[in-house]
Amino acid sequence: MNREIEFRGIGVVSKKWLYGHYFFNNEYDAMTIVDKDGYFGAVDPETVGQYTGLKDKNGVKIFEGDILTIGDKNILYVVTWLDTGLKGRQIGNMSCIGLVFWQNELEVIGNVHEHKELLEEANNENK
Repeated sequence: MNREIEFRGIGVVSKKWLYGHYFFNNEYDAMTIVDKDGYFGAVDPETVGQYTGLKDKNGVKIFEGDILTIGDKNILYVVTWLDTGLKGRQIGNMSCIGLVFWQNELEVIGNVHEHKELLEEANNENK
């Protein structure tokens, strides 16, 4: 199965999400994303995440760094690279879920860069 290779990152100038191919731009000495229309912009490397090739139950693309739920809003997962691939790691816990197995029940509710309050709430719930 071929999957779409795509990255996203927050633009250094635009402060908005940029989607496309990720590379180091020697001319500008910056990590860059170029979209399908050829627009490119420097991105903050800390915000870059890879597309998993999956969409949630609402048709939203799932990227590394997304915060997910499987129905119970008190149990949240962060999409992260573990061992051999992208998985959902439960916040405040080390358990993981396979994204493909749960795909039809997953819902993206935020991401670690723009919704830090979700991480804090989930960590407090698991204490």
